Amino acid sequence: MGRTAARAGMLERAETHYVQSLAANKTPEAAGEYGILLVGTGRADKAMPLLEYCVEQLPAHERAAGALGLALMEKRRYQEAFARLDAVLGAGFKQVALIRPFIQCAHQINRLEECLERVRAYVEFHTDNVELMGDYAELLLALSRPEEARECLDMARLTRPDNPRIQALLENIQHEGL
Repeated sequence: MGRTAARAGMLERAETHYVQSLAANKTPEAAGEYGILLVGTGRADKAMPLLEYCVEQLPAHERAAGALGLALMEKRRYQEAFARLDAVLGAGFKQVALIRPFIQCAHQINRLEECLERVRAYVEFHTDNVELMGDYAELLLALSRPEEARECLDMARLTRPDNPRIQALLENIQHEGL
């Protein structure tokens, strides 16, 4: 309980800091950072204008652009979210945390095939990220590509043989006779 209270206190202090910073000087950076915080706490409505302002003024602010994509998903604006997340993910290989929401968004709008190459590139760049490999394998399975999924999971198992998610996915492939 103490740790939760401490986190809540830190969050309150961070929010106070961003609100004061915006009141003193509405910079795109401050708007973006506060918007990111708001998205992280489930307040997409409040975050979206801040993130839109930040991204409009600073198009290269990847974290704000990614948070805007997440906010759009929360508002069920999946087409816009997909485009935003795809652009952010295409700018480099730093935004691994956006891969799973990107796949979820693609699933919502039946664009799984379109996100495959982007996700594959991330897997090839982050060869030690077992969770990312699991996400990719699930994407391959959703696209009825069990052999490719099995290959990916076998590679993941070499890195982390004790990972329960990877084991469960492999067992599912075996059980389904895929």
